[in-house]
Amino acid sequence: MMLPDTTGRVRGNATAPLVLTVILAALLAGCAARQPQAGGEGHKPVQWTMTEDGASIYYYMLYLDERGQGHFANAQAALDKAIELDPSSRLYEEAAEFQWRLGHPAEAREYIKKALAKNPDDRLMVMRLADSYAAERRFDDAMGTLQDWLRTHPGDATALLRMADIQVEARRYPEALQTLASIQAKDKGPETSYLEAKAYAGLGKRRKAIDILKKLSDKYQDNVLYTAELAYQYELAKDYVAAEETYSRILEMGEAGEEVWLRLISLNLKLNNPERAMTLVQEGPQTPDFVMEAARTFLSEGFPEEAAQLLEPLTHEKDVDPKLYFYLALLSYENGKNPQKALDYLDKIPADNELAGQAMGFKARMLVLLGKSDEAMRLVRQGKRDYPEIKDFWDIQAMILEDRGQLDEAKAVIDQALSQWPGDAGLLYHLGLLQQRMGKPDAAIATMERIIADDPTNADALNFVGYLLADQDRDLERALVLVKEALDQKPGSGYIVDSLAWVYFHMGKLPEAFDSIKQAVELTPGDPTIWEHYGDIAAAMGKRAEARKAYRKSLDLGHDKPETIRQKLDKLEKAPAPEKQ
Repeated sequence: MMLPDTTGRVRGNATAPLVLTVILAALLAGCAARQPQAGGEGHKPVQWTMTEDGASIYYYMLYLDERGQGHFANAQAALDKAIELDPSSRLYEEAAEFQWRLGHPAEAREYIKKALAKNPDDRLMVMRLADSYAAERRFDDAMGTLQDWLRTHPGDATALLRMADIQVEARRYPEALQTLASIQAKDKGPETSYLEAKAYAGLGKRRKAIDILKKLSDKYQDNVLYTAELAYQYELAKDYVAAEETYSRILEMGEAGEEVWLRLISLNLKLNNPERAMTLVQEGPQTPDFVMEAARTFLSEGFPEEAAQLLEPLTHEKDVDPKLYFYLALLSYENGKNPQKALDYLDKIPADNELAGQAMGFKARMLVLLGKSDEAMRLVRQGKRDYPEIKDFWDIQAMILEDRGQLDEAKAVIDQALSQWPGDAGLLYHLGLLQQRMGKPDAAIATMERIIADDPTNADALNFVGYLLADQDRDLERALVLVKEALDQKPGSGYIVDSLAWVYFHMGKLPEAFDSIKQAVELTPGDPTIWEHYGDIAAAMGKRAEARKAYRKSLDLGHDKPETIRQKLDKLEKAPAPEKQ
C-alpha cells in the first residue's frame, strides 16, 4: 500500500516546522536508545542513537514538510534518504507518485520500476509505468507494458481499458475497438462506450460516434466530458447548430471553463453570427486572457474589425499584459498586412516573458517578409540556441534557405527537426513541399501520405496528394476523392477548389472543371497559378478570349514562370480553331 497523500494536510506556514519538531521529538523518544552515563559523574549531555527505522521515518517526515512548503528538490532529497534507509516498495511508490505529480514521467518511471521489482503484482504501478511511456508518446512501450501484464492477468478490465485508451491516443483505432470488444460484458461501463465513440470518430465514422455519445450524454447528464465530446464531434461534422446547442448545455451545467465559451464564440462566427459571438464575450469570464483569446478567435475566423474592437480597451490598462502586444502584432499582420507595425509591437515583449520565444519566431517571419533575411537568419540561430523546444525556428530557417535556392540545405534542416519531432505534421508538410520543388514528386506524395495515414482529415495533405496525382495523370479517381475530402474539411478554400478543377480537367470533364475554376478565382483572385489553370481550361474548351484574359491576369500577378505563360499566349494566338460559346 502507498503512504497516504498528505499534501492537503501539510502546509507551508509558520507552524509546520514546529509541528515537525514535536513529532520528531516523540519519534526520537520512542525509537532511540539512551546511552548510559559513565561512573555516575555529574550531568553530562544525553546522547541519542537513532535506529535505521527511526531515521527513515525522520526523513519521510522531513520530505512531507519540505513538500508542503513547496521545496520540491529538498523534498525529493529527503525521500531519497528515507529510501536509502528503507528501500521498501511503498517508498518507491511514493517517490514515483511525487515525480508524476511534478510532471516528470521519466523520473517517475525509474522509481516505478524499482517498486515493481519489489512487488511485481502491483497493478497501479503497472498502469503508472504504461502512463509514463504514453506521456512521452512512446506508445509501443506503453502497450508492451500492458501486454506483459495481461499475459499473466488475462481479462483484466482495467488494463484492457487503459490499453484501448492508449491505442486511441496513438490513433490505432481498429486495435482500440478490438481491445474494447474483448472486455467482458459485466465489466463494460460508460468509459468503454466513450472510448468506442472516440475510436469510431477516428475512423471517420462520425455519425456512429455521435450516436454513442448522445446516449451517454442523455444517460449521464451531469458528466461534462461526454457532453463536451459530443459537442466537439458535432463541430467536426460541420453540424454547427447542434454543436452550439450542446456547448450551451455545458454552460447551463455551471461547470464550463473558458474553453467552452471560446468554442461557442468560434461556432457562432462559423455560423456568420458575429453579434451573438460578441455577446458571448461580454457574458463570459471578464479576464484579460479570455478577452485576448476571444479576439484571436475572431481574427482566425475572419473578423479582424471585431478583434480590434475587443483588444483596443486593453491598451488603456495601467499594467499592459505583454501578451496583448503579441495579439496586436498578429492583428497588424493578419488584418493590416503591416509586418513593420507587427515588429514594433513584438519589440515591446520583455525578453524574460513566457512569450519571448514565440515572439522571436514571429519577428523572424516578419523580417523575412520585409526582405531582411540575413537579420532573420541571425534571429533564428539565436532562437534555436535559446529556445530549442520551439520547432518553429527550424521551419523558418528552412524557409529562408529555400527562398535562397538552397534546397538541399533546407531539406537538411527539416530532416534535423524531424529527428527531434518525428511525425510532426507541419514539418512533414514542409518536407513534402521541398521534395516537390526538388523535382521528386513521388517522394513528396509518399511524405504527404504519411500525414494522411496519421490524420485522414488533414486538408492540406489531402489536397496536395490529390493535386499532384492529377498533375501526373495518375489514379484520377482517388485524386478526386482526396480533393473532395479536403474541401469537406476546408469549405470555401480557393486553392482546394482549384485542385478540384484541375482533377476534373485531367479527367476530361471540362464543364465541371470550368465551373470549379470560375469559383476558384472568385475565392482566391490574387493567385497567378489559379489564373493559369483558368486559362488552360478555357483554352481546352475553345474559349480563347477568356483564356487570353486569364493568362494576362496570371502575368500581371507575377507568375514565377512568365515565359511559360507567354508561350501559352502565343500558342493561343496561332491556334486556328474558332471560339466556342
